[in-house]
Amino acid sequence: MSARRVRKSRVGLAAALGAAFLSGAATVGAVQIAAASGSSTTYRACLSAAGDLSRVGTKVPSCPGGSRTISWDSTGPQGLRGVRGPQGPRGATGAIGPAGTPGAKGPAGPGGIAYSCSASPYPGIDLADCTFTSAELAGTVLDGANLTGAVLNKADLTGASLIGADLTDANLADASLGTAVLSWSDLAGANFTGAYMGGAHLGGADLTGATWSNTTCPDGSNSDSDGGTCANDLG
Repeated sequence: MSARRVRKSRVGLAAALGAAFLSGAATVGAVQIAAASGSSTTYRACLSAAGDLSRVGTKVPSCPGGSRTISWDSTGPQGLRGVRGPQGPRGATGAIGPAGTPGAKGPAGPGGIAYSCSASPYPGIDLADCTFTSAELAGTVLDGANLTGAVLNKADLTGASLIGADLTDANLADASLGTAVLSWSDLAGANFTGAYMGGAHLGGADLTGATWSNTTCPDGSNSDSDGGTCANDLG
């Protein structure tokens, strides 16, 4: 067969196949197309020496003399994987979704210590920065109380129990602290100007930076007679 004849046969075959798939029919009979989704169907036909295609279908045809049977699949072999393309641009932010269902209510937490300057005194009470000028607090039990920055000038704290209380920067000027128990309390920066502390107990107390002026010390001496401090006259 000449090269011209081969080219003619191939052109005729391609044209015939295209016509068969586009029109859905062949010269002799209708093309039988498989309906199975996703599966490959084998088609068969008769190809003459002149390149004419006939009897296209899925069954093996009986070809006339001078023709041969050919076949092809509706799905060709999988090609090679292509090169990965560049990443596309970031899309716009989507709309905010609807609010979710509220969760179950958690258990109630433990109650805290009430903060009220008018509350009745009790051990551990928080009375920071409260004002008790001239208050009658004799014999009151305020162990562990928070009295940071409290104003207690001229208050009567005779015999009061303030063990471990925080009286940092408290104003105790002219207060009566006779026999009061201030053991292990924090009295750093407290003002004892003119205070009476005869018989008071200050063992283990922090007296760093306390102000002593005309203070009656626990041992009955005056702070002005001992270098302006009662630190050495605790009894």
